[in-house]
Amino acid sequence: MDQLLLIGLDFGSTTSSAIISQAHVLRNCSTGRFELGRRSVVYRSMLTFTPFTNNLIDEQILAGHLDRWLRESGVTPGTFTSGGVIITGLAAQKANVAAIEALVKQR
Repeated sequence: MDQLLLIGLDFGSTTSSAIISQAHVLRNCSTGRFELGRRSVVYRSMLTFTPFTNNLIDEQILAGHLDRWLRESGVTPGTFTSGGVIITGLAAQKANVAAIEALVKQR
């Protein structure tokens, strides 16, 4: 597999967003190490406000954002090679942050 499909999600105190990119695994001719090359952005979401309700991240609204981002990108969730999630600021301090992690894993 020399082509990777990657997703990055960012949930912060104020805004949330998603980016999907494609990259190729290349061997560096000088070092012999593998590295990512020929990177391109497949999809970049618009920034949206991180949804908070009753001092918690609103899981239902956030699930809607995730579903919309995937739908807009045209990418099937099972096709991702890898990805990462960043939860920062006030979002990281909420009592239901583990539920948000589980929500992302489900998708």
